[in-house]
Amino acid sequence: MRISIGIFALAAASSAAASNEANSRVRQRPDEFWDHIIKGSDVVDSMHAARDQESSELVNFNMRAKAVDPSSLGIDTVKQYSGYLDNEAEDKHLFYWFFESRNDPSTDPVVLWLNGGPGCSSMIGLFEELGPSRVLSNLTIVRNPHAWNNNASVIFIDQPVNTGFSYTNKNETTSSLAAAYDLYALLTLFFTEFPEYSTQDFHIAGESYAGHYVPSIGHKIVSEPDTIINLKSILVGNGLTDALTQYAYFRPMGCGEGGYNAVLSEQACQTMESNLPQCQESIQKCYDGGSNTVCINAFSLCNRLFITPYSSTGADLYDVRPNQPELDSGINEWLNKPEVIEALGVEVDGFEQCDTTVYLEFLYSGDWMQPMHRLIPDILAKIPVLVYAGDADYICNWLGNRAWYKALDWSGHEAVNNAQVQALYAGDEHYGDLTVADNFAFIQIFQAGHYVPTHQPMGWRRMDKLEGEGVKLTMEIVNGLLRRASLLSKPKWIKTGETFKDKLVDILVEIGRLFADVDSLAKPQEISERLKSILDRLWAVNDELNSRSVGSGRDILNEPLSNENWMVGDLGPITKTDFSPQSLKPDRIQATEYRRKISQLMPFFQVAQATVWAVPMLSLPIGCSLTFLQNQHNSEEVLELKIQFSQALGGKASFAISRSLKSLGRYEGGAPRI
Repeated sequence: MRISIGIFALAAASSAAASNEANSRVRQRPDEFWDHIIKGSDVVDSMHAARDQESSELVNFNMRAKAVDPSSLGIDTVKQYSGYLDNEAEDKHLFYWFFESRNDPSTDPVVLWLNGGPGCSSMIGLFEELGPSRVLSNLTIVRNPHAWNNNASVIFIDQPVNTGFSYTNKNETTSSLAAAYDLYALLTLFFTEFPEYSTQDFHIAGESYAGHYVPSIGHKIVSEPDTIINLKSILVGNGLTDALTQYAYFRPMGCGEGGYNAVLSEQACQTMESNLPQCQESIQKCYDGGSNTVCINAFSLCNRLFITPYSSTGADLYDVRPNQPELDSGINEWLNKPEVIEALGVEVDGFEQCDTTVYLEFLYSGDWMQPMHRLIPDILAKIPVLVYAGDADYICNWLGNRAWYKALDWSGHEAVNNAQVQALYAGDEHYGDLTVADNFAFIQIFQAGHYVPTHQPMGWRRMDKLEGEGVKLTMEIVNGLLRRASLLSKPKWIKTGETFKDKLVDILVEIGRLFADVDSLAKPQEISERLKSILDRLWAVNDELNSRSVGSGRDILNEPLSNENWMVGDLGPITKTDFSPQSLKPDRIQATEYRRKISQLMPFFQVAQATVWAVPMLSLPIGCSLTFLQNQHNSEEVLELKIQFSQALGGKASFAISRSLKSLGRYEGGAPRI
C-alpha cells in the first residue's frame, strides 16, 4: 500500500522526537471506563508450578476490555470487545478489536488476524479485506458478505507496538520474535478472561510481513507445553518467510513466467538474472548470523536490484495485471472520528494505517532478512500449516512461496514434493490449485493479487481434516467458493482526475530510472541535473495542486506546501533552495549541514504530516547523494551515516506518500511495506 523513493531517505523520527510525540497524543483512560481488567500477576498466582516460566512472562502484562455497543458504530450486530494489552514494565500498549462469529460462537473457531508492513495496522484487514464491514470513502458502511466472522470469531490486533491505535512512550519492538511475546501474553490473558472462547479451535492467520509474525507466534505457542491457547493451525497468505529463496523468483514473476504477461524488458530480466548471485550471497551472510549491518546491507542491495527496476516501470508491486481498479476506502477518516475513538476506548488521538518508525526499527534490527522458515518444521511437528498465495502478486509472489516450501527441510519434505496438485473448483470455476501432504498445504489462488481476501473474498468455514492418506489440511471457503470479485472504484486519495495522476506517473517513472541508473552516473553533476528536473516538476505539480480543490476524505492532497509559517526553524525559513541539487551535491556532503537542514524540517513535518510532496523534496537529494557516496567508497561508515540521517527525519510524511500514491508503484523505504 505504498511507494517511496529510497530506503534511507524516507525515515522515522528520532527516538526523542517519537517519545515527545507519543506523550502528547496519549490519553490513558481510568479503570472504571473498562468492563474487564485482568492482571497478569493474578493469572500467575493461579497457575500451576509447572508453568513457572510462562507465568513469569505474564507478571508485567495486564489486559483491558470494553464491550462495544454494536449499534453505536454499525460495523456488525455481533458481540464485540475492544481494548489494550498493557506491558507495564516496558510501557507498551497493544490495541485489539474482537468480533464474535455470526454463526455459532460456542463452537466456531477463533482466528487471530495480523497484517504486515512491518508497522501496518490490522484495521486494514478488518475494513479492506476480511472484516464484517467496509467503510467507503463517503464513510458509508457496507456489510461484507464474505467476512471471516461468518463462521469464526476474529481478533484483529495492531502490532507491533506503535502500529495503528497501539502506542508506547518508551520502548519500541524491533523484531518479529520479540513481537511474539506480546501476542502470546495477549492471547493468554484474553482466553483466561473470556473462557467461553478458550476451548474452540484457534488459528493464527496473516499476510505479507506476517510471513514473519505468524511463524514467530506459532512457534512460541507450540513451544509452551502447558499453554491454554488451543492452537490448531497457522495460515500465511502471500508472505515473506524465506527471503533467500523468494528473492530468486522476482525475475521469473516480472518476466512472464508466473502466468501473466511480462512487466519487465528483456534487458531488465537479463540484468536481474546476473545480479541474483550477489543478492543471495548477501542474504546468506545474514542467515549465517550476520550483524544488523550485514542484514541491512542485504536488504538495501537486494531491493535495489529486484524492487526498483520493477517499480520504475510504474507497475503495481502488488498486482502484475495492468489497470486494476482501486479499492474505495475511507477507513482513515472513519477511524479518526471522535465518536469512533470514544466507542472503542482508543487512547491515542489519531489513526494512521502504517507507521514508518516501526518499519524502520524492524529494518535496522535486521529482521527483514531473517530466515523465518526455519521455525516451520517445529510447528509442522505439532499442527498444520497452510500457505496460500494470490498468483498475480509480484512482491510476495506465488512462485517464491511455492519454492520455499518445496526446499524446506522437514520430515514431510519428500511427501510434499511428490504430492499431486489438486484442482479446486467452485461449481464450474477452477479457482485454484491445492498441494497437500502430511501437515502442510499450499494453495495457488487464481486471479488474485497480494491482498487475497480483497481480490478473492475468502471467508472462513472451518479447517477440515480430509479423509485419505497424507491429506490433513485444507481450507473450506464460505459457501464453498472463492469467487472472482471486482474491486470498487478509485480510492479516496486519487480524486483529482487523471491530470495529476498522469503527471505523477511520469515523475515516478523518472525517479525510478534515476535510481536504476545511479550506479552508472560517475559525475555528481549528472545526478544534480536529473534531480533538478525531477524537483522542478514536483514543485510545478504542487503549485497546481494548491490552486485546486481535490476532494474530501483525509485531505491528503489538500495540504498546501507554500505556507512559510510551517517552515520556520531556529535557523530561518526553509526554501526550495535548501532542497536543490546544487546545495546538496554529492561532492559537498557535510554531516553538520544535513543535520541543520533536517532539524529545521521537524516542525514542518509535524504540521504538514499529510503533505504528499514534502519528503521527495528532501529525500531525493539526500538519498541520491548518499547512495553515490556509498558507491564511491563502499564503506559501512557511509551506511551508518545513512541510518543516522534516516533516524533524524520525521516519519509521518513518508506515510502520506505511501498511502496517497498507492496505485502508482507502492513501495516504501527501498522496498514495499508488505
